Amino acid sequence: MTSPEKSRRVEVKDRGQTVAAAEMRTVEHRAGTVRTSLFPSSGHTPPGSRASLVDAVMGQPEVQPGFDSWGSALVCI
Repeated sequence: MTSPEKSRRVEVKDRGQTVAAAEMRTVEHRAGTVRTSLFPSSGHTPPGSRASLVDAVMGQPEVQPGFDSWGSALVCI
C-alpha cells in the first residue's frame, strides 16, 4: 500500500482577507518533488500579493534549495 501525499495550504492575507493561496503536496514516490497549485483571488488584488505567494511557497521546508524547479502556468485575463 502506498502512503498518501502530504499536503499543506499556504495563504497570503491582506487585512484579514485571503488574497492568494497555494496547495502544496509532496509526492511520495518522487523524493524531493512538491506539486503546487497557486490560486490568486479573483478581482483586484493588492500589488505584490502574487509574488508574495510564490515567495511563501519557495520558503517552505519541502522546497529544498539546490533542486531544479519547473512549472507551467495558466494565465486568465
